Amino acid sequence: MKITTTACAALVAILMLANTWNGSSASLPDFPERPTLDQAEMLSTKQRDHLDARVQAFMDKTSMQIRLVTVVDTAPYPTASAYAEDLYHQWKLGNRSTHNGLLLVIAGSVGTNSHDMQHYCRIMTGWGIVRIIPDDAVISIKHEYMMARLPDQPFLAFNNTLDVLFARIEDWHSKHPNDKTIQGSIVGNQEVSATQAPEQETSTDSGAGSAILIIVIMVVIVIVALIISAILSGSSTPSYYASPKIELRTPPSSVPVASTAPAPITLAAAAVPTAKEIPRTIYSSKVEQKSKKKSSSDGGSGCGTTIAACGTTSSSCSSASCGGGGGCGGGGCGS
Repeated sequence: MKITTTACAALVAILMLANTWNGSSASLPDFPERPTLDQAEMLSTKQRDHLDARVQAFMDKTSMQIRLVTVVDTAPYPTASAYAEDLYHQWKLGNRSTHNGLLLVIAGSVGTNSHDMQHYCRIMTGWGIVRIIPDDAVISIKHEYMMARLPDQPFLAFNNTLDVLFARIEDWHSKHPNDKTIQGSIVGNQEVSATQAPEQETSTDSGAGSAILIIVIMVVIVIVALIISAILSGSSTPSYYASPKIELRTPPSSVPVASTAPAPITLAAAAVPTAKEIPRTIYSSKVEQKSKKKSSSDGGSGCGTTIAACGTTSSSCSSASCGGGGGCGGGGCGS
C-alpha cells in the first residue's frame, strides 16, 4: 500500500512537470517566413522592412539561415538566453551538415525580473559559425553592440550587431573561399535553400521528440520512486529477499527455566590402595589365613609350632608359658 501511494504521488508530480514542459514548448512561436519576427512590436514597420531586406540579401549570398526575434516576456524561461536556445533548436536553424544558423533575440521582460541587460538579449550561433566567430567574440559583440542599445533602441541593437557579425563572416569567407560553411544553393531571393527546406519540414517533429523524451523521463522517475519506496518499506517490514538475521529469542513465560545452571553430579570415588599398600595387604591376608589354619591344628590353645625366625624347634610349651605375651617364652624364643 505504501509503495502504491508513493508511486501515485510520483506520477502526479511527473504529470505536472510534463504540463509545465508542454507549456514552455507551446510558448515558442512557429518558424516565421520573414527574417524578422517582432512579437513585442519593438520595431516600426520601416525598421522591420529594413532588417528583413538586409538579412535576406546576406542569406542570398550565403547558405546561412538567420532570424531576428523580439519577445514580450521569456517566462517561463528565466532569461533570453534560455529562450533563444530552445527556439534555435526547435526551428533547427542552419544547414544540417554545416550548422550555419544565426539567431538574435531581444526580450522586453524576462522570467527572473532581472535588471541586467545581459539577460534580455542573446546571439545564438550554430557550430559552423562558431568556427568563424568564437564564443568569446560573440559575447563581446553582445555586450558592446546589443546591450549598449537596450532597452531604448532595439532597432540599433539589431542593426549594429548585424554590421559586426556580417563583416566578420565576409572577412573569414574571403580568406577561406572554398569553405562550405557559408556557401549553399541559395539563389536570387529564395529564402530557404533546397538543402535547407527538408529541415524546416522536419522541424514539426520536435513536438514528437519532446513527447518521447518526456515519456522516458516519466518512466525513469517512476522506477526510481518505486525503488526508493521499496527500500524505505523494507526497513520496517520483513522481506523474503532480506538478508537473514540471527535473533536471540526469550523462552515463553509458561515454560519454566532454571535460573542457575544445574549442580554437577559428584561420584564418590572408591578407595584405591596405593602401590605401597597392595603388597602389605596381601601379605597380611596370607599370614592371617595361615594363623587360623595352625590354630585349628593345635586345638586352639598351644604354641607347639616351629618358629623359623628363632631358628629353634619347640615341640611343646608348657601351658603356663603359652599366652604370656602372645609367644613362647614371653614374646620371643629362648627368652
